[in-house]
Amino acid sequence: MNRVHCILRSIAILILSVLIFSGCQAMIPAPFLPPTPVPSPSATGTSNPSILHMAIGEWPPHTGKNLPHFGCDAWVVTEAFAQEGITVAYDFFPWARALDLSRNGDWDGTMEWDKSPALSADFFVSQDFLSAQEWVFFSHVDRPFSWRTLDDLSGKVVGLTSGYTYSSAFENLRRRGNIHFEEASSDQANFRKLLMGRIDVFPIERNVGLVLLNQIFTPEERNKITYDPQPIKEFHPYVFLSRANPANEDRIERFNRGFQQLKDSGRYAEIMKDCGP
Repeated sequence: MNRVHCILRSIAILILSVLIFSGCQAMIPAPFLPPTPVPSPSATGTSNPSILHMAIGEWPPHTGKNLPHFGCDAWVVTEAFAQEGITVAYDFFPWARALDLSRNGDWDGTMEWDKSPALSADFFVSQDFLSAQEWVFFSHVDRPFSWRTLDDLSGKVVGLTSGYTYSSAFENLRRRGNIHFEEASSDQANFRKLLMGRIDVFPIERNVGLVLLNQIFTPEERNKITYDPQPIKEFHPYVFLSRANPANEDRIERFNRGFQQLKDSGRYAEIMKDCGP
């Protein structure tokens, strides 16, 4: 009897050991596997030639992920390509990232950049610009900034946004050393710095600045910010398609044709008439 009891006891211990071991194994987490990044179809070589992938950023009312048609300029680009049977897909990134992705050919192209020899070396550039945008100086109502020449910035702290390409005139002022330029991570951050008195002026496209103020800031905060109506410059943004994709040489010509059709038909003016804050 004792022997039978011992055998049964040994079997019970063995079963219990197996259950405990199995339970511990189940509690050991599986190794973490990071998600595999999904490249743009442009980068894999499997893209549909009738679909164009554009990497862009937030620049409302001209571009914006949550805007109707992704913004006025994006709307124009979409309809211009549609004239030639090409569908445009937009992906939103920080602007500097959008430029790099399209320059490398990971995405087909980008937009909202001005022409320059450096960009023209890497991109096929549209024949005409998308819109006429005016850059102005915003300032605090308690410290309004009126100017005639950029020399009037002497002694001022000027807020700039990281990742933007500014006029060469600003680079000339940097070298003179009598103006302090201070970068922030976003346009919103620069407006906050204006409100706190940490910068004196902030250059930005007029409608973009007004839309941002209306979207994010309270009426009380908006009433503390003004701008000088004299434009710093008129900015002309173009469409850029990467030279890394040879098919883009034909695509940019097709865009030029479609864009001209929009202008000739009056459709371009119809889209742009309400592009404002």
